[in-house]
Amino acid sequence: MRIRKLCRAELQIPPSGGYPKGIPVDFYMNLFWEGLESTLAFTQMAAITTSPLILSPYQKHDRDIKTAASLTRPCGS
Repeated sequence: MRIRKLCRAELQIPPSGGYPKGIPVDFYMNLFWEGLESTLAFTQMAAITTSPLILSPYQKHDRDIKTAASLTRPCGS
């Protein structure tokens, strides 16, 4: 998947589930993992498990990749 530049305004869409307090740094960190899928670090990150109420690092990565892929508005609009 090719990651494109994201606009802050594109993700700040409350109350429909955007980021009302701005885009968290974790969002960009999770997108960063996309380019490291074939590395040992990614494999170790994906193997981390958590309790059902807390998302694992891989689940957060997966959620944010899907969010980024679903964005449709170009920067500046």
